Amino acid sequence: MKSKLLTFTLIATVITFFNCKQTEQINVDYKYSDQPEIFNCKIQNDQLIKEAIYSFENDLNEAYDKDNKGRGRAYSSFIGLTIGNRFNIEEVASKHSLQIAKALQQSSHYKNNVFSYNSELANCLFSSIKSANTKTSFEALRSANSLRPSVVLPTLRNNVNSFASDKSLVGILAFDYYYNSLMLLNEGQLKTPIAPAIENQKVDFNKTPQPTKRPISTDKQKLEATGHEGHNH
Repeated sequence: MKSKLLTFTLIATVITFFNCKQTEQINVDYKYSDQPEIFNCKIQNDQLIKEAIYSFENDLNEAYDKDNKGRGRAYSSFIGLTIGNRFNIEEVASKHSLQIAKALQQSSHYKNNVFSYNSELANCLFSSIKSANTKTSFEALRSANSLRPSVVLPTLRNNVNSFASDKSLVGILAFDYYYNSLMLLNEGQLKTPIAPAIENQKVDFNKTPQPTKRPISTDKQKLEATGHEGHNH
């Protein structure tokens, strides 16, 4: 009887611990609260959604456009790498974005770590797309349950020049192709991007210099040298 009671107590403790871990609240440091609002929709976690988009943009900009030549460049790089299955999120994502991803993981916008296209956030994103043609295309894909990466990513790439003014497209990219992968990582897996040092390279004074290779003289040059050595002017 004692054995059964002990087993029941242990199981109850494990379940309680698991539930506590599942419902543990993530505290997000809102760095972009002073930035302009993005959507007019009334949605849950609206400030978290805003923070997610600004942090996503900052991550891409740091990784692919440090010279600030244009946000389109950063998005094109991200989309191209994602299409080619060559995007390494741990080399791009910041700790701040990871914190946001963990908070999003607990929201109603995701189910089993997958962005829900039936969520109120998805409704907001699709209804807020500024281009009428693009909006119609996405709504048609959504109705047909055809929002596959092979269709969505090329469509977004074709509209990359609109990203600066249309954050709905940014949101689709961020929430379905960035944060859903990021929320599966932990802080220890993140890596700081290292840019190649081209200018102001440091010289290693302990390194032995390589001898300079001299051109090999031709037979003609050797003969001319011998001829000059034989004459005492």
